[in-house]
Amino acid sequence: MSDQRPTERRNVRKNVFVVGLDPHNRQVLEASPDAADYRFHTVLSFAEIYGEVISFDDALASAQRVLDAFDGPVDAIIGFWDFRSAHWSRCCANVSDSSPTAWRMW
Repeated sequence: MSDQRPTERRNVRKNVFVVGLDPHNRQVLEASPDAADYRFHTVLSFAEIYGEVISFDDALASAQRVLDAFDGPVDAIIGFWDFRSAHWSRCCANVSDSSPTAWRMW
């Protein structure tokens, strides 16, 4: 059992990395219930996963650089709104040494 009090646990924001995060979807996430419990970060840009030509190896390497450079825990990697981003979040979770949870909010 954690030695933190319930009110202290609520003050710890989780770092959630979002695959393909764009400005519109950032607004949607930040307006969602309990959004104050999370910090949303981009792990792969929209262009990196929806470009006309996508290099899988380059995108995974880019995701790994983002995750490695982050100074803090990587609590989750999510695909927010479709199958492609959900698939990429699973791949990112597999290359990360920090072993975050891969999950979808909706």
